[in-house]
Amino acid sequence: MSAQEPQGPIGEPFSAWPEFVREAEAIVQAARERELHLRLLGALAVIKQCPNHVWLLEKTNRVLTDLDFMGYETEIDRVERMFADLGYEVLGGRGVTMDVWVGRRIFHDPAGGRRRVDVFLDRLDFCHPIDLRGRLDLDPVTIPLTDLLLEKLQIVEINEKDLKDLVVLFLEHPVADHETPGAFDGSYVAKLLAKRLGIQLHGLAQHRPHPPLPADDPRPVRRAAGARRGADGPPVEQGGGGPEEPQVAAARARGAVAPLVQRGRGGLPRARSRGRRVGGLRAHPR
Repeated sequence: MSAQEPQGPIGEPFSAWPEFVREAEAIVQAARERELHLRLLGALAVIKQCPNHVWLLEKTNRVLTDLDFMGYETEIDRVERMFADLGYEVLGGRGVTMDVWVGRRIFHDPAGGRRRVDVFLDRLDFCHPIDLRGRLDLDPVTIPLTDLLLEKLQIVEINEKDLKDLVVLFLEHPVADHETPGAFDGSYVAKLLAKRLGIQLHGLAQHRPHPPLPADDPRPVRRAAGARRGADGPPVEQGGGGPEEPQVAAARARGAVAPLVQRGRGGLPRARSRGRRVGGLRAHPR
């Protein structure tokens, strides 16, 4: 690419998703054979959990980057041996500092035939911590559906890709009051929020879906409101969480969050900081 040619979004077009999934499934199968807990997160987890709405991610060209997994720190030695058996190497060298390896490993194919793999260990620790210890048995392929939702909701300055993921998640799955397959566990979300998190659950109410997202479909906003209903109470003053905007508070008092979508500012928020950057490498799953 010449210096004059404009660069598009970092990553690959969504049309490559079957190749991403094949590579990810090979890793999931290898981990299963070794009785290791490796579960998909990020965009590929959304694809696996939302088969009825993959078309929407493709229509809006949700950019894909690498393969993201969650595992347990206690199994990392075996995980590293597994990736070595599969022909991967631990990424290292120039630009990679020791900070990268705290709670994380990065693997790459030295032959260049496969995409990079990020393995996060025990927890996602970015805008707000999401602890996955003891939860990876709830789903055999991805992190639990509720944690996948929290992975997106914890982002303070959310960007277009993550908003697309949230809309698709809420289109595909309802909110329940307990852990049940195919639904978000609203009671778990409420418990986490009540304990320590300043997650802002009104992101969908602040920004109009980018066409051609189904702005006339009430399910994403209705289910987002359901996810926060049990957690309503005094706002948590932590990590940027503070008193709600008057518009949002008034809408909640009326029980009507959806009208804010129609009155929201056009366009989506500009992507800025989504988590730590260490050693020149992004630190948040995509």
